[in-house]
Amino acid sequence: MTLKELSNLQYLDSLIDVARNRILALEEKVTADTQVIDGMPKQPGSHDKVGTIVPEIVDQKAKLEALIGQYQEEMQRALEFIESVEDYHVRLILELRFRWCHTWAEVADKVGGGNTEESVKKTCYRFIEYE
Repeated sequence: MTLKELSNLQYLDSLIDVARNRILALEEKVTADTQVIDGMPKQPGSHDKVGTIVPEIVDQKAKLEALIGQYQEEMQRALEFIESVEDYHVRLILELRFRWCHTWAEVADKVGGGNTEESVKKTCYRFIEYE
């Protein structure tokens, strides 16, 4: 497995977050406004906010489901790769970084033993380069 393939997990995770936030924003947009009954005439041409936003919500939900499916497939491949690593130190680094999406500083902190951000990053990159 390549570094690019492993890194794609983080990008897919971010895309899923963006899609979820977009759906929430659209749902809020549909329900946020309440109708004001003031007896005054409205602008010519009616605008059906619900009719235009709901199809977009449905479309976004379908895209979200596709992203989640893709993420699950990629994660399964990554986990199989990570679990095949015999060196426990390297396996821990890979798991923290790519499965749990920790920053390099967080990985170094959790690995402990005087490891720095740079040292865990180099360990990871060297291992993947030689695989």
